[in-house]
Amino acid sequence: MPLNEAQQLEWIYDLYRLGQSDALQNSPNQLFDLILRHTLEGFSANTGSLALFENESGNHLSIAAGIGLPEGCIGSLIPRDTGVIGWVLENKHALVLKGNVSSDTRFHNLIPKPDSQIPITSLCWPLLMGQQLIGALSLNRLDDQINYTEADLDHGQMLVDLITLVIDNIRLHSDQQKRIQLLAETNRQLQEAHKRLELSEKRLNDILNSLDSVVWSMEPDTLKLLYLNRAAYEISGHPVEDFFNDHHLWLNIIDSADRQEVEKSLADLMTAGVQKIIYRIHRPDGEIRWLFHHMRIVRDDTGTPLRIDGITVDITQLKNAQDLLKQRNEELQTALDTIQEVQRQLLQSEKLSSIGQLAAGVAHEINNPLAYVMCNLETLEQYIKDYDYVFEEYAKLYSVKDSCKNALDA
Repeated sequence: MPLNEAQQLEWIYDLYRLGQSDALQNSPNQLFDLILRHTLEGFSANTGSLALFENESGNHLSIAAGIGLPEGCIGSLIPRDTGVIGWVLENKHALVLKGNVSSDTRFHNLIPKPDSQIPITSLCWPLLMGQQLIGALSLNRLDDQINYTEADLDHGQMLVDLITLVIDNIRLHSDQQKRIQLLAETNRQLQEAHKRLELSEKRLNDILNSLDSVVWSMEPDTLKLLYLNRAAYEISGHPVEDFFNDHHLWLNIIDSADRQEVEKSLADLMTAGVQKIIYRIHRPDGEIRWLFHHMRIVRDDTGTPLRIDGITVDITQLKNAQDLLKQRNEELQTALDTIQEVQRQLLQSEKLSSIGQLAAGVAHEINNPLAYVMCNLETLEQYIKDYDYVFEEYAKLYSVKDSCKNALDA
């Protein structure tokens, strides 16, 4: 190796400083280029390349840094079974090469690059961490001022091991930084998601608290409340906290005549899944409220009951309106019955009136000829009286005549 012992110690120290460089915080590729240049300087090489596996699987090998390589080589992929690097990686063995190796049968698919100068001598090491390959390092001399030997290859192995350790540390640090950044990004996303969730929960809670109906959720076994909105206070007259402190409070304020039916509905809910019921509750001020209760059982994928969700609507006004409507209907029915009776009586009266008018008409029709007859009878009676008078006078005359005749005859 061209460096003496003192220079080697200084070189190793500088390599260590590179491993602790601030470039670790920015770009590992930039640091790989600095390490390659430092290595070329230590081995008095003209050109070189640093090829690294992109992950632990060892499937993708790319050029992480290069000096004296054609433009566009940095970052390009290298087939693992290609050329000198492919042989070094496959055999995990370092090589020292002299001159043109295109005819060397050990190297498969060796394609010389156009317009590239053939190195006079080259060194190539596999970068090993234990038994794990992380890449390969190649150094080239383009002139014959220094010719690498097997001794340089063996002597440089210790330095290459140090380089491997620094590179692996850089990659570990880079992976750690990526994980930290990923963790920070994940934490940021979680915080944002948490904020969105809090805002969503607040928005949902505000919406639920703005409702006139009671929205609630409880445990299926103990009936312990899990959620209850503010409408519970408006309807029941009891603070919301009281229902959380005493999970039997709601059942206790139900009218005694309806409580058994509500309890039966809760029991049937386990099999039916959904239940609807109407019942009454008593407020602390003595007012009775009518409530419509809709509830359903929520189960997990195995069918185990998780909770009971429900909504309770105050239908007191509706119930009062229905009762009032029923009362009005009854009153209307009574009035209708009265009207129908009056109509029946009017109809009967109209019938009688019609019969009377008909009878009057018939009587009138009969009375006219009767009046005529009666009028003529009066005239006839007068005639008869006159005839009677005449007959009486004739009778008197005949009586006188007979008396005279008898007197004559005598």
